[in-house]
Amino acid sequence: MHPSLFVSIRYVRCLADALPAQGRPGLARLLRAARINPASLSSPEAFITPRQLDDLLLIVKNRTGRSDIGLELGLRIPATAHDALGLAAMSAPSVDAALRVVERNYPLISGLYRMIYARGGSGGTVRFLATCPLNPETRLMHADILVGSFHAQLSRPLAAALSPVRMTFGAERPRHARRYSGMAPGGIEFLPDMPDIVRIFLPNADLDKRPAMANVQSFRRAERTCRQQLARLLARNSWRGWAEDWIRGVEYASPNLKAAAAAGNCSTRTLDRRLREEGTSFRKMVAEVRHQQAIEWLGEDHAQVSDVAARLGYNDVSNFSRAFRRASGKSPRHARLRSSVRSARARHE
Repeated sequence: MHPSLFVSIRYVRCLADALPAQGRPGLARLLRAARINPASLSSPEAFITPRQLDDLLLIVKNRTGRSDIGLELGLRIPATAHDALGLAAMSAPSVDAALRVVERNYPLISGLYRMIYARGGSGGTVRFLATCPLNPETRLMHADILVGSFHAQLSRPLAAALSPVRMTFGAERPRHARRYSGMAPGGIEFLPDMPDIVRIFLPNADLDKRPAMANVQSFRRAERTCRQQLARLLARNSWRGWAEDWIRGVEYASPNLKAAAAAGNCSTRTLDRRLREEGTSFRKMVAEVRHQQAIEWLGEDHAQVSDVAARLGYNDVSNFSRAFRRASGKSPRHARLRSSVRSARARHE
């Protein structure tokens, strides 16, 4: 499975709120049934595979008896779940600008779908297509997630009275079709042979609206962050790249293979094998990434060796010093002093 198709665990966390209150099955139990480690919920870099997502959706649907569970999930995904991209969309000067920035950076949300936005004539059309074959049993649930999140994050905050938004689904009409009526006053159509998962038309009156949180400075900062995140994502499209990001996210603790495998929702043997196939090992990566982080943090203003050692998960500063000397031939104090001298020179140039 290529890393670009992974689904961030942060979207799965929203599923707990989407479950019916009465007789609500525990999320941890549902995750285990779909072979997802509940411990992965606490890791910002954790993910699940498309197969695990499909299994989870079907399990939740069968145990709750609700065909609209995908829609409930989509409606509960806040814009903040998309990190910097959510902020860029909320602070954009217009809905049109928000859609364009989301389209450019959509891989930050998910590699499962491709978003295409085009404007012309009386309005603009947003299309969502699958980047890999979808299970026919869950295709409509994917459409529901997309429609629900689109409505919650864009249409609902704009105005109480919407213009004639239209939706076309590439699926059969479901039992819960009436729930779409308030989201698409302009009409709903179901075309099972349409290649798109879903297609949404917005009139120019909506596209030209100014979001309530529009702010040019915030939009530019968020857009810049999105470009940087997307560049890192595209560069890291490998298990090695994902593992490096995961290791970097661990502070005041020692990264270990078991925790990394839990975040990746795979076994330690599987993660170790995938890294070996890419010419490295988890232990080697920890040593390389931690040394690089040590250099970076020692170079910060007013950095203390003991503080850096603690952030890297060392309980004993002397152990950190020995590891740093083995990797570089110099002590961390020497590296910190050299960095301070370079910073001072740079300030006076």
